[in-house]
Amino acid sequence: MKQACRPVLVALVVGSMFAVGVRCASTGEECTLAAPAICGADTCVDLASDPENCGECGRSCNGGSCSRGLCVCGGTTCAAGSICCNGACTNLNADRTNCGTCGTVCPPGIGCTLGVCTGEACPGGCGSLTCCGLGCVDTRTDPANCGSCGHACAAGQICDNGICLTSACSPPCTAPQRCCGETCVDVTSDVNNCGFCGNQCLDADPPVANRCAEIGGRVQCACGASAECRPGQICCADGCRSVTADPNNCGACGNVCPAGHVCSSGVCVCGATGGSCGEGESCCGGTCIDTRNDFGNCGGCGSACNPIVADSCVDGTCRCGSSGACRVGATLFCGMPGATPERCCGGTCRAIDAAACTDCDTPCAEGQTCEAVPPPFAPPCNYACQ
Repeated sequence: MKQACRPVLVALVVGSMFAVGVRCASTGEECTLAAPAICGADTCVDLASDPENCGECGRSCNGGSCSRGLCVCGGTTCAAGSICCNGACTNLNADRTNCGTCGTVCPPGIGCTLGVCTGEACPGGCGSLTCCGLGCVDTRTDPANCGSCGHACAAGQICDNGICLTSACSPPCTAPQRCCGETCVDVTSDVNNCGFCGNQCLDADPPVANRCAEIGGRVQCACGASAECRPGQICCADGCRSVTADPNNCGACGNVCPAGHVCSSGVCVCGATGGSCGEGESCCGGTCIDTRNDFGNCGGCGSACNPIVADSCVDGTCRCGSSGACRVGATLFCGMPGATPERCCGGTCRAIDAAACTDCDTPCAEGQTCEAVPPPFAPPCNYACQ
């Protein structure tokens, strides 16, 4: 509302506001607005509702409306000093994308200070925070930049998850506490109100965090020494783990795959078999093998029977025919005196001598003896006619 007026020395009380009366120069009529002021060339305006002079002369809401001296953009009431740019509340003094005027963008690395592009903006970047002017802020909790740069909360309000709220706690909470509901809580460590009210760290299934802490300059839900886990990971006692591929946390924290198995899509499988091994089988080299009767994995993966002293594996034990494995002879060093070594021949143990030295059916030539020869130096030993 505007009228061409001249000031008079009359005090008026209109509604609940105390106003100074002014009188129109052209008509002589009194100007009785809620918040009258002289703006421009002898023009009376209502600073409480005039969108071109909202709160003070010359402050245009730029397409928005004016209510109680504050610009309203798209149904949102702006903080004092902010106007509308593209339908959103903007503080032209600090917004790098609307510095001084709507649409004026500061060059990369330059901040907006008092409506002028100047100075280095947030050297080194802000990580998970937001660069406002020349500093990094958390727009979820900063009452001077609540929800966006330059959006300041009114006196007595707090910024909770980017929204200005009036505290319900009495007496008011002191940092680092915040009023959540009607109780002051320490939002720097409370797992149910981490960083801001209602931000719960332990409600995810599967869990992605196990505590509330400051990580990278920001209070947030965390898993151990790191921020909360990424998609596909869960929070275990030793940190974030990919339960789809981690053999020590396969499908769930602490679920260790058996030896030789790998974790595929959260399930322990034996290599190329794509599944778990059956009864009596072990995963050996990515293949399920029955170690009860496998000559190369007798009783366990890699436990091969010595073909000199055994010819079969029965119930996980190397055997020669129906008996146990033959005597190997020296126990410390090949060629040392000791019990006569034996060779398994046709299911029967025979002494390794000139009659069965290199194999069961080839005796040594006349005049030769059967001797242990290196390599190897330790049993099982090799033998040759000499």
